[in-house]
Amino acid sequence: MRARDLAVGYETVGVDSDALDAARLMGEHRLPALLVLDERGAPKAILPASQMIKILVPGYVVEDPTLAAVVDKDRNGARLLGVITASHRLERLLAAAAC
Repeated sequence: MRARDLAVGYETVGVDSDALDAARLMGEHRLPALLVLDERGAPKAILPASQMIKILVPGYVVEDPTLAAVVDKDRNGARLLGVITASHRLERLLAAAAC
């Protein structure tokens, strides 16, 4: 038996992917992390969910998680208010995580 016989597919995202889309992918597939690929398709980083949360979730929600329970109705159903403050590209998140 060879390693390639045991290999299974794993979800990946590119450095230019939207962080919210990456977070959704993690949630939908219950992934602890994502493999981030560079522009050539080569592995660049492994982005753990815990690191993504630290970057995307505002500090005041981390300090008081009850604030994350505040919801608002929009045309797509319920969504969290203020939890994700902006849309970010993964390249920017990786650069922030490296600091």
